Amino acid sequence: QLVLECLQKDARLRPTASQVASRLRGAPGTAAVPAPGVRGGAGRIVGREREMDELLGAFEQTREGSGRVVTVAGEPGLGKTALVERLIPVMKARNLEVGVVANDIVTQEDAERIRRSGLIDPARVLAVETGACPHTAIREDCSINLAAVADLRTRFPGLDIVLIESGGDNLAATFSPELADITIYVID
Repeated sequence: QLVLECLQKDARLRPTASQVASRLRGAPGTAAVPAPGVRGGAGRIVGREREMDELLGAFEQTREGSGRVVTVAGEPGLGKTALVERLIPVMKARNLEVGVVANDIVTQEDAERIRRSGLIDPARVLAVETGACPHTAIREDCSINLAAVADLRTRFPGLDIVLIESGGDNLAATFSPELADITIYVID
């Protein structure tokens, strides 16, 4: 029944992620589902082997001296920050130096969450408050994000990868080629 509800064509009729987690928590035959705000276990990214291979290939290229900026985009609440939190240990396990830039309109909520995660030195996480539509700061005038990347690279000269996380309301939230080497879209 839950699967059918999740497949409803009208998004307003679909359960939210927290409703799904609540219904799965304790259901027979399901793995443990962490309560909201509680970090899960090692975590897995399922069904994205080709994309993960491409991403890991980009990580490996950093060993050849070509640093990368990887951008993570998607609608609010779809798991961009959670994906960044899953990628950090993968990169660190490959001895890559990581930095993160988290975009929010008027808060530093995502950056603070990543800083508190214990996955990365908090000094390696910068917040960018776009002050308006996030599309502008990643596409039309990405100078605020370019400055954040430059700041991280100045403070951490050995940086191999910078992850830039930014929201948007649709797939039109494309990143400027000036800013991004690789873009990951988190979609529903």
